[in-house]
Amino acid sequence: MRGAAHVALLLPDETLAEIFQTDIAAALEPGAAVVLAHGFAFVYGGLALPKGVDGLLVSPASPGAEVRRAYEEARGVPVYVAAFQDATGTALARARALAEMLGAARPGGALIETDIRSETEVDLFGEQAVVVGGVTELVDAAFQTLVDAGYDERLAYLEVVHQLKHLVDVIHDRGPDGLRERISQTALYGALTRGPRVVNETSRAAMQNLLEEIRSGAFAAEWRAVSAGDRAPLAALVAASRARGLARARERALGRTGGPPSTTR
Repeated sequence: MRGAAHVALLLPDETLAEIFQTDIAAALEPGAAVVLAHGFAFVYGGLALPKGVDGLLVSPASPGAEVRRAYEEARGVPVYVAAFQDATGTALARARALAEMLGAARPGGALIETDIRSETEVDLFGEQAVVVGGVTELVDAAFQTLVDAGYDERLAYLEVVHQLKHLVDVIHDRGPDGLRERISQTALYGALTRGPRVVNETSRAAMQNLLEEIRSGAFAAEWRAVSAGDRAPLAALVAASRARGLARARERALGRTGGPPSTTR
């Protein structure tokens, strides 16, 4: 650790600040750079850097496995960069260089300069409202609606969960407008007239509320309390989500290894 020019702290949000202070901070030399992939520990978690080091945010907008896959295939990924402590006067340039090494300069990549608070707040919001929380609750609610109405759970799973991947791929490659251009007119009309019934003013108000909880620090305080204490409430939430029937339906529709649909009912 001692003598390192760059130290990347790729640790869980809830433990990063403590580990850094206990095991890393004293070994840093003036001019070194501490690199974060997400700003939670700095914005909300009490992470404080020594005065003589740079603080860099280099945050790929992709899961780690995709970052690695893109690197192996000589593709790029979008990368957020920021300098949240500039002791050397070169912090942002160092962050940009690391981002380019990760893939920001390759085909399909992008380098987006921001600040660490914006990255942190937008990332948390995206997780909660859409890419993890929102989408899983949406598909679960749709699945339960069909099953409760008497439809075969295999059909329900394939329609509202399994097909999602293929349509999201189109959105990823061509955007929402590109998806609308590539579906049937029936699907297009239904989407444009019925979609707003599902995601409506009530939904947007809920999104605004959770964004305010993120920006105020209320969510971070809640998570710090949970992560520092008994995690039984989190385990209970996980268990409840697993009991909703999607896993069983997936197994029945696709088999354990994702093979052809089962013929048993």
